Amino acid sequence: MSAKPRVSVVLPVYNGANLVRDAIKSVLDQSMTDFEIIVLDDGSTDETWEIIKSYSDPRVKAFRHSNIGLPATLNKGIALAEAPYIARMDHDDLMLPSRLEKQFNFLENNPGVAMVGTWAHIYEGSFPSDRYHRHPYSSAAIKLHLLFDNPFVHSSVMIRKEVLNDLGCYTEDSGRLPPEDYELWSRIAKKYEVANIPEVLTIYREVGSSLSRIGADPFIEKVLMFSAENIHFYVKDKYSFKECMQISMILHSRKINDIILDKKKAFEIFQMAASSILSRSDAKDDFDKEFKKIKSKISSRFGMRRFYLRLRRLPVWLFRKVFQ
Repeated sequence: MSAKPRVSVVLPVYNGANLVRDAIKSVLDQSMTDFEIIVLDDGSTDETWEIIKSYSDPRVKAFRHSNIGLPATLNKGIALAEAPYIARMDHDDLMLPSRLEKQFNFLENNPGVAMVGTWAHIYEGSFPSDRYHRHPYSSAAIKLHLLFDNPFVHSSVMIRKEVLNDLGCYTEDSGRLPPEDYELWSRIAKKYEVANIPEVLTIYREVGSSLSRIGADPFIEKVLMFSAENIHFYVKDKYSFKECMQISMILHSRKINDIILDKKKAFEIFQMAASSILSRSDAKDDFDKEFKKIKSKISSRFGMRRFYLRLRRLPVWLFRKVFQ
């Protein structure tokens, strides 16, 4: 290995003794070898520390601190990183052998791209499912998806460290947490080009405690806020933040009674944002597909809202009869 690694893998762990060995092994088994693994034990109460400090491979660098939470732990790892590229990894996920090499080569060959993710195979615990994360891959389509949701598998991304030095790392502001990944990707995409490699290079394990899957209210509220901010960024000369929040609420089927935005205006806002994104982005291969998907979703959500509001007008006895 050269004096400085080409990629720094940042791997935070909290009580991951049962899975962290597999995660580290998947990194050590990469076809690319010139990397470092910064493993950070965020105050675990199990055997995590004993496991991660036992590695003799000099590329595995173990650190331990009191429990400070995921965003602060990630920022500590980024600060410690020596390489120009930061690869994210979680202790319950796995890399396929060519992931780092393909992402490194992609960023080397596309200097205008700030970060690149990959597609992922979803595992239910230790068992492969028939489901995949196949997010949009061109910069324009990703930015379109970012208007409403997160188009990256967090543990699949590789980011230029200079971009994080420019924009700042993960937010530690409790008023903007969680999700720290969607917040950071949104900031990056407003200034830089982004991408996904349309190939499964990550194994993503679903775990029951994940906020993104149990739908905790603080998580959803922040998703709505970031979504509205992303939409408003492109349409602020004509539409208010409140109107942008309304279209986000429609897409996520939240607070339906509070929505006064009509379908025509929702389409106008979305069209204006989409046109602005298209005019600013070079890579746009799968843009039309993503545009049609979101437009259809907006239309269906308005149909659901209309049905729901009609149901609310029914007498209680009839409402109960309909759903008994």
